[in-house]
Amino acid sequence: TVEDSFKAAHSVEALRLVLQVLAPDLRRRLADEAASRGRFASSLQVRWRHHGTRTMQNPTGERDASVAPRGPLCVSRSCAMPSGASGERGAAAIAAAAEAVLRANLRPPQPSRWLPSRLHIS
Repeated sequence: TVEDSFKAAHSVEALRLVLQVLAPDLRRRLADEAASRGRFASSLQVRWRHHGTRTMQNPTGERDASVAPRGPLCVSRSCAMPSGASGERGAAAIAAAAEAVLRANLRPPQPSRWLPSRLHIS
């Protein structure tokens, strides 16, 4: 499991930059798990929290209705773990799979849907 909090992302490109940091860390953890315990992940879980969620910087959880999406602020989706995720090219495969999950669930041109402020992949 790896995660990162950041200022609200307003595009896929901004989320891609976060994934480029998270994916290599997850790949290393998967490789360690495979080497030490012989276990291999079968699914990739992608969780994100939309900007406006109750946090230390926003203790009341208030959100601007013109910006925040309707529905749950914390979302989780999963997909099959890409083959070779713990190998040398695993980070790129993990990042691409996570990006596909995000693209399928955060759809422009609704700018209000493009405000994740925390991303978690496991």
